[in-house]
Amino acid sequence: MENIFHGVHKKWKFPIEVLLSFLEKSPNLTRFTEHFNKVSYWARTRILEQNEARDREKYVVKFIKIMKHLRKMNNFNSYLGLLSALKTCFIYQTAILLNKY
Repeated sequence: MENIFHGVHKKWKFPIEVLLSFLEKSPNLTRFTEHFNKVSYWARTRILEQNEARDREKYVVKFIKIMKHLRKMNNFNSYLGLLSALKTCFIYQTAILLNKY
């Protein structure tokens, strides 16, 4: 099975110029990506601007609850944006520290 797909994937290699022109011609994909990045950045900022660990924990818990609702609504773009924010190094390390105490 891998041999069949290997030949197909070889044909899919595009120069970077072709990929960039594809993105320019796809405004919906660009907006989709920008929204994902904005949601992720916003969530990380909201968590990390809190000085107290207890306040950061409240934000993490709140975002997890929001993610559950987004999943039910099939809003996967925002869901994955929040998941990306929670999986960043700083947030993940904060969550590990919270579990130790």
